[in-house]
Amino acid sequence: CNYLVVGELKRTPKFIIAIARGVRIVEDAWLKDSAAAGYFVDPDRYVPNDPEREAEWGCKLSEAVERGSKGETQVLKGMTVYLTPSLLSYLKATKSEEGLMDILKAAGAENVYKKAPRGGVEKDTLVLGKEEGEKDLATLEKAGWKVYTTFVIGLGVIRGALEMDDEFLVKSGAASQEEKKGRGRKPLA
Repeated sequence: CNYLVVGELKRTPKFIIAIARGVRIVEDAWLKDSAAAGYFVDPDRYVPNDPEREAEWGCKLSEAVERGSKGETQVLKGMTVYLTPSLLSYLKATKSEEGLMDILKAAGAENVYKKAPRGGVEKDTLVLGKEEGEKDLATLEKAGWKVYTTFVIGLGVIRGALEMDDEFLVKSGAASQEEKKGRGRKPLA
């Protein structure tokens, strides 16, 4: 598609994929005004402007889309991604597995495995797990793996860089209410 029409900015699979592919994002008023005019009006006047969301995400939407149009959002290019069984169960239960798989593909993942990795840590490999209640976390950590939430992908695409830091690590046990409050994120898948 050439455009993604949004009512408000939400970090959905369609939104992240649109950024990854450099698709223009416009407010829904663009369609309404175009219908009233009888032709497609200039979309530049309808680029969403949400400083609060942009601050939360750590980048400007226009810059993210520009990076996508230049192919600079392939944050998983050449990488292998593992999805833990706990994450897969959650994705299936919430009917969001396809959305995450599409995001991983748009972000350039070379291989995606629907299982936990075996053995020691491998170069250019990312393990995604369920944010809360990840059953394989202790085993994976014992083998030296770090397990990340799916947020690392969505914000990586938006920011144009995969930031594998503590902000996105799956933590053992339930996160405190204060940690949850400070995240300011909703699951993207």
